[in-house]
Amino acid sequence: LSFLENAETKSQAAIRMFSQEGAKKFENYAKQNRPWTDRTGHARQRLTGWVETLSDRTRIHIGHGVDYGIYLELANQKRFAILQKTVNTVSPEILKGFKELTRYLK
Repeated sequence: LSFLENAETKSQAAIRMFSQEGAKKFENYAKQNRPWTDRTGHARQRLTGWVETLSDRTRIHIGHGVDYGIYLELANQKRFAILQKTVNTVSPEILKGFKELTRYLK
């Protein structure tokens, strides 16, 4: 690939930076609003937001970094679940901001 094909456009850079901020919002919300009581603090500390950049889209993720995170999400009638609540609560704010951002990228 040539240098130009590898170069990140200003729009791509802006979207990447915006997405990274969105991932941080997911992470902060999940950590602050987790429904379980910390015993070791590991589950809270290892809640992680991250960005995946594909050729035609950018995805923002939130996930557990502990092996028992799946049990927090699915066991006990989902009483300790936080991931879907985080996405449902924070996504509208991120999407609104993204809509504003796209006004400046044209």
